[in-house]
Amino acid sequence: MAGAPSESNPSPTADLPQDSVASHFRPSQYLTPRRMQSIGWQVYLAAKYFTRGTILEVGVGARLPAQLLREEGWQVTGMDIEPQLKPDIVGSVDRIPVADASFDCFVCCQVLEHVPWSNAQTALRELHRICRRGGIISVPTCARAMVISYFGPKRRKTVLLHGLNLVQAKPRTPKEHHWELEAGVRTSAFRRAVAAAGFRIIREVRPSALLYHHFMVVEKKT
Repeated sequence: MAGAPSESNPSPTADLPQDSVASHFRPSQYLTPRRMQSIGWQVYLAAKYFTRGTILEVGVGARLPAQLLREEGWQVTGMDIEPQLKPDIVGSVDRIPVADASFDCFVCCQVLEHVPWSNAQTALRELHRICRRGGIISVPTCARAMVISYFGPKRRKTVLLHGLNLVQAKPRTPKEHHWELEAGVRTSAFRRAVAAAGFRIIREVRPSALLYHHFMVVEKKT
């Protein structure tokens, strides 16, 4: 969940009755196999690239990432714009209501596309402001790709082939997303925005079984 709701930037759950917001994130409904893979990558990347400390989870969803991060030794604070989800902080990713350098790291996955691109660039600067080290970002992508996999008794090999993105696509979920990579925002433009916010990208991952998600591990330059 992402930016502050308004007429031009509504909450992703704005069309749901207020008593249905929490049920939207019921594990049996929300935690699809694809989302479970995404959560696994979030936790794996955070644990691999950052030492344990304080971490801000932007968008609390079904709360599973926070639970797993706590089991890994992180002190997790959850932020969401939906007070019905009872986050630790009610706030917007483009106006995070905490002091500078309040957290060691952050996880902001499948959130930024819920606000207009100009707000998303502001959000990247806000994430830079509130962290001391860096964090994990993921955004949906429509970039063309093909996966070739081989599985045998002694060897398993997967190759990801990237296609040309000569024409911009439309977001796969236009009712919820203002943009996606190669659908309103070029991947190269997103990388430039990350750098302009003050981050260095230290790893990018587009999992072969989760091609819709483009992960970035970023560290703070200044």
